[in-house]
Amino acid sequence: MEHGTTLLLDLPGVSVLRVVAEAGGGRVVHLATQDEMAAACPSCGVFSTSVKQRRTTAPRDLPYGLSGLRLVWHKRRMRCREVLCSRGSFTESIEQIPARARVTGRCRDQMARSVGDDNHSVSEVAALHGVSWPTAHRAVVGYGLVFCSSGRAGPTLAIKPGGIGDVTTSHIAWQTERGSPFVPSPLLYRDQLYTINDMASVVTSFDARSGKVLWQGRLGVARREGFSASPVAVDGKIFFTNDDGETFVLRDAATFELLHVNRIGERTIASPALVEGRWYIRTDQHLFAIGR
Repeated sequence: MEHGTTLLLDLPGVSVLRVVAEAGGGRVVHLATQDEMAAACPSCGVFSTSVKQRRTTAPRDLPYGLSGLRLVWHKRRMRCREVLCSRGSFTESIEQIPARARVTGRCRDQMARSVGDDNHSVSEVAALHGVSWPTAHRAVVGYGLVFCSSGRAGPTLAIKPGGIGDVTTSHIAWQTERGSPFVPSPLLYRDQLYTINDMASVVTSFDARSGKVLWQGRLGVARREGFSASPVAVDGKIFFTNDDGETFVLRDAATFELLHVNRIGERTIASPALVEGRWYIRTDQHLFAIGR
């Protein structure tokens, strides 16, 4: 049974110990570490057999079935016995569940694709996967890279997935110096990564593969905390909505080209949703459905 359920779960690096039915109809899947590399110290690479502590974590995984699954990973904190290593201990981690990760890698990738490629709002994706808004917001994936925004004073990062531990020198493909958005998610569309600096109302277009800045432009009047909604893309156009309810429509192109501005006249901080040819926009007063 354990072998069959491990194959069914198909989460590399762990095996299924048992599955327990919850009273409310869900199922709890208890996991053990299967990847031998998890016992290697992330700093020095020396393998350890000395267990300091046992603990459990509950990373979120892909939705499964009507009632869903809840993962409980029984992992170990190991002592590093290498005398020259500065790390005294470390907790087991695997590629799909790195240290301190709240979601599995495959769940993170699916959430990012839903936002970046399928034009779902961050709120929709967070609700579907049972995670918080910030967790669903953090990453956009494409071209074999994970695109992350780190906050108003920090950089935008393009990271190669698959590393464990400190990957600063080994897995960062490119990064900006500053100007990363704090609330709005970055948007990957075709070959370009779009960000909106919500402290200066400046949109930036990057070449997604290289990180080269293709162009920048200001959207409306410069305002601190002027954008909360994440951008969306459809039919070769990029839509940025600010908190005043103004939507700036830009052409997806190698140069900055503002096509027009739509004004709904009400405060808008939620990301718009596109469903079957209709726009759904929630303001502080109304829910609008716009379409033919």
